[in-house]
Amino acid sequence: MVSLLIAGVGLVLLGLGPVRYTGLVFILTLAVTLALTVLDMSTHQPTSTDLAGFTLALMLGGAALFIRNERGMKD
Repeated sequence: MVSLLIAGVGLVLLGLGPVRYTGLVFILTLAVTLALTVLDMSTHQPTSTDLAGFTLALMLGGAALFIRNERGMKD
């Protein structure tokens, strides 16, 4: 559940933050959600919400990163 929360916060920051920090926020969001998933896997905890958070951060965050960078190039 924490992973989904982190992914949600990361996506909000991707949408509202400065364009020059978009890549950094995306990488940090992916790294934290992946670390939580690996930690839960190593302790044999259920990882369904962790995998959902990582997937959400990867799919929507990648699209947000692409859109923000394309808009930044046009200005």
